[in-house]
Parts: sequence; C-alpha cells; structure tokens
Amino acid sequence: FAVDIALATTSKPKKRKPTPQKVIHKGFVYHLRLQHHGKTRYFRCAKERYTGCTATAKIDGDASSENLKVIRPHNHPPDGTIEIKVIFETQLRKAVQSMINMNNRSIYNLIATIKCRDVSVWTEVKLQDETLETIVFGVGEFLILFS
Repeated sequence: FAVDIALATTSKPKKRKPTPQKVIHKGFVYHLRLQHHGKTRYFRCAKERYTGCTATAKIDGDASSENLKVIRPHNHPPDGTIEIKVIFETQLRKAVQSMINMNNRSIYNLIATIKCRDVSVWTEVKLQDETLETIVFGVGEFLILFS
C-alpha cells in the first residue's frame, strides 16, 4: 500500500467560482445559466437554492435586460428593495476587499456612516461584544462576519 505524497502536496488550490452575471428585473434577481453562440442568454432565479424557485427567463440577441422575457414564473413574491440591496452588497464587498489593513473598529465606523435610502435594506447590524472583536452585518439574505 503506497501513497504518492508528492501529488498530494503539489495540487493547485481550488479557484473560487466567479460570481454569475446578474440581471435585476421587476424585483427579481436572475443569474446567467447558458448562452447560445453569443445570441440568446438564459437565466435562472437567484433564489433557486433557497426557495426551490424554478423561474427561468431569456434575453434574445443583443437586447438589454429590460427586454427580459419570463419563461417560467417565480414561486415567491418580488422584493421591492432588491436593487438597493444588490448595489449595497456589491459596494460593501469591494470596500472590505480593499481595506485589508483596516482594523475592525475602522470598518465598523465606515459601515455605521453609510446612509441608505431605504431602512428595510438594513436587516441586522449588531456587535457581538463591546470590544468590536466580532461584528455581524446582514443585508437581505447576505450575512457578513468581521472578526
């Protein structure tokens, strides 16, 4: 019984899957699933994993996302604040990635000063302890933990 240790230690680290192309349409978020020869793009509901939603849609040719045609309907209601949530989540992710050298207090102070037009975007902001060693911040379905 032999094990090749050289192969086990030289394997490349797994790459993260890229974030799928998102389209926001009438309160729903869709992720790109398939593109036929650069023409028709097919999308699935972004909540597929969480709600089992089987909604699908397509955009023909070079049309914009405003021309999205729903093929199969959703099994959940639209979210009226989804555009604000997606924009906020994207900006927050970029900010956190670029602030690697900031301490937790600075990140918290930055987050605390961000103003949103819609209060319902903020679902949870809480401190785990007074020393700011851990901060949990939630936006919609997304939960971000700073420690």
